[in-house]
Amino acid sequence: MLVGEDSVLRKLPSALDKRQLRMLVAIRYSIEMYDVAYQSVLELLNQIETGDKLQSKSKTLYPLVFTHAWSMVDSANRLQVLLEHMPDTKRGPRFKANFRKLTAFKSLRNPIQHLNKEILNRSKDVDVEPIWG
Repeated sequence: MLVGEDSVLRKLPSALDKRQLRMLVAIRYSIEMYDVAYQSVLELLNQIETGDKLQSKSKTLYPLVFTHAWSMVDSANRLQVLLEHMPDTKRGPRFKANFRKLTAFKSLRNPIQHLNKEILNRSKDVDVEPIWG
């Protein structure tokens, strides 16, 4: 669990500025959503590796992995956006290093999330990356 029961994100002081409080709650949910999706991907990949339940889920297992992996990308991107707009935050070296790690998710997410802008370019050239998948 990325956000433990004793995490400061679960015990936010009510005296915090309301804007910061709302952002920190959103940040916690983004982290938790990422974590839930990650744990689901691990479980599904374990099923694939061991052959568990493959007969009953053979048609949905891989799309399920992709769905949860996409949720991880989307949650990480959302976390990056929230951190970018967090009010009154010191952005020291540690913050900047972790923030840079999150920006990589934008390049994964945005071309697919904004597919309507990308589809014409991708469908014209056979050497360009796939439209989806």
